[in-house]
Amino acid sequence: NFDVQEKYLDYVLVPSGLLVLGIYHSWLLIAIRRHPTRFVIGLNRVSRHRWVYHMMSDPKNGILAIQTIRNNLMASTLLATIAITLSSLISAVVSNSSSPTKPSLTGYIHTFKYF
Repeated sequence: NFDVQEKYLDYVLVPSGLLVLGIYHSWLLIAIRRHPTRFVIGLNRVSRHRWVYHMMSDPKNGILAIQTIRNNLMASTLLATIAITLSSLISAVVSNSSSPTKPSLTGYIHTFKYF
């Protein structure tokens, strides 16, 4: 009986959560288009445009611009790798710990063996 109620609750909560997420992103898109400097996304865009204009105004800044872009790419790659690793680790631990039997140490050893 509880499983049936939980199933119907999932039918209501999951679409409503997706609807709230869609409404928020629609509002954010409209708000950024109307007032771009009120949000961090718009301020970053303005500062990037100013930085590019400043870098291109002086030919001596070519190496600095390339190194800055390279460093930003390396940092974003590192953060993406860390995020994927952490999410994989968390999902492996959760999937091993959610079994109805008594959790053992061998499940955790098996999980960490591949990292």
